[in-house]
Amino acid sequence: MGDFNRRDTVGIWEEEKANSNRGGIMTEKPILFTAEMVRAILREENPKTQTRRVIKRHLDDRGLRWVTGWEDWHGCPIKCPYGKPGDHLWAREAMAGEMYASRHWELWYAADHDEVLSEIPSDWHPPINMVSAYRERGDNIRDGGFDWYRCTVPSIFMPRWACRTLLCVKDVRVERVQDISTCDIVAEGLSSQFREHDAAVDLRDQFRTLWDSINGKRGFGWDENPWVWVVEFEKAEQ
Repeated sequence: MGDFNRRDTVGIWEEEKANSNRGGIMTEKPILFTAEMVRAILREENPKTQTRRVIKRHLDDRGLRWVTGWEDWHGCPIKCPYGKPGDHLWAREAMAGEMYASRHWELWYAADHDEVLSEIPSDWHPPINMVSAYRERGDNIRDGGFDWYRCTVPSIFMPRWACRTLLCVKDVRVERVQDISTCDIVAEGLSSQFREHDAAVDLRDQFRTLWDSINGKRGFGWDENPWVWVVEFEKAEQ
């Protein structure tokens, strides 16, 4: 197979999607989003429709290629953790809430404080280390001896039943993070008050800052120019 070509993957993925749909194969996977990105996905005008995630494997300058699946240029298969076109991703986001002695929960999303409307399982409790405040009834909170407590739930611990945002994967491709175009930065959920060239420079600076804030400390900063999964999606019905 020749060098990896971004345009070629569109046709490849369309064929793969068609084959998957014919076979009735569809998976659902969780994906983490910050509060800022959740708001970008949920907005009506120019919503976020792309996300870039680091490929946590050492790759040479050729990246990955598609044969019967993704693999490196030594023939080692690498599975995309975000699925394929037609698959669903359920967005995990941070929550907060309060519970009262009646076992009544009030939960809300950290991104916009909207109430969690899903029916909360009666046996659900956040891990004890997520409890930020409580009023004891004389016993230890770990034993249930309380009449009220407040908790915060980081996105990684969000249960599936609380998800309000389901996404359908439209395309997956592989590229260096610095290969992102201005149009793709807008698809990532960013915007600029400037126009034309100034807007392009501003958007790129914004994306670089955002990328480093999430990935810099993990060794995958902008200057390292890591290989990334580029996942395109649209909102789907629950």
